[in-house]
Amino acid sequence: MDRLTSAADIGPVVRELRRRSGMTVHELAAKAGVSYGTVSFVENGRRVPHTPMLIAILDAVDADLSVSTRPADPVDNTSRQPNPTTPGFVPSDREREILYGYATGLSNRQITNVLGTSDHAVNNAAARMHKRMGAVDRAHAVAIAYQLGILTVGGEL
Repeated sequence: MDRLTSAADIGPVVRELRRRSGMTVHELAAKAGVSYGTVSFVENGRRVPHTPMLIAILDAVDADLSVSTRPADPVDNTSRQPNPTTPGFVPSDREREILYGYATGLSNRQITNVLGTSDHAVNNAAARMHKRMGAVDRAHAVAIAYQLGILTVGGEL
């Protein structure tokens, strides 16, 4: 999966997916449960949606997260591609809980509170998980987890 690195990368993808689905901005906003202005800002590269919002938008247009819809002339992000071990990535129970926290929009502090452990333990587990997955940040980790079927839209762990 190509890595979307900025609002300028995400906007054209969202616009193209919306157009392919035959929806107007108003229809997509209503179906995703966000405002018209939010969709407009995302499509115009003025806002990067947080993970749950991006998932709602992608779900609304029936997008498959494993399909690349990257615009023409992409930035070379070869250094940010998942490492070869990503397809075989199997998360531990702790990593799965962290991924679920990421996907539901929790901060590391909130994940720490839910798990009843220290900030240090969650941060270390997350850093190890990111490295094993080849993820560069939380959103990338969630995207990889969806792509691998570890997380599902509307699903449980």
